[in-house]
Amino acid sequence: MATAAQLRQEFQQYLDQKGCRYTVVDESDNIVRIGFAASSHMEDGGHRTRIYVDFDEEPDVDGIPCVHFVAQDFASCTAENVPAVLVKLNELNKRFRWAKFWLDQSDNTISCDGDAMIFEGSVGSECWRFVIHVSNIVEKGFIELGSLVKDNLADDGGNGGPSQSELLAMLEALRGMLGQQ
Repeated sequence: MATAAQLRQEFQQYLDQKGCRYTVVDESDNIVRIGFAASSHMEDGGHRTRIYVDFDEEPDVDGIPCVHFVAQDFASCTAENVPAVLVKLNELNKRFRWAKFWLDQSDNTISCDGDAMIFEGSVGSECWRFVIHVSNIVEKGFIELGSLVKDNLADDGGNGGPSQSELLAMLEALRGMLGQQ
């Protein structure tokens, strides 16, 4: 049975062959990030989406490797909009069975994630299809959430790199680590 690192590498080879840009976020945890702009009819040309592909270290109970796909903190809402956002997320979760939306009430950010079982030898195409599927669900969700939310990735310049809010969070984490020394 292949390790999580081997499965990640198989996925990377597939992405390389397709000419897709990606970032290995954490080699030891086998996490790959794929960022791109969706093709909605929004004024700015579409919601930017980042899908993190996390190859689980432990297989599921049947011994089949699993992978976790997440569009983390892709949007946020104000405290006043939380009730309406929760109702809308519930509607979205009822309609989309391959991925689920959730609100982190500690900072009112919205994420969407899903899991899939994968098989050695077809990891690339399986994961790529799921990345596209999850990104389409996120795009539809973002459009339906409309004016209730703010796009958290609009400030990344479209390059798939960290957004301003992600950079600030990283800076705060680094400050915390330096303060502990």
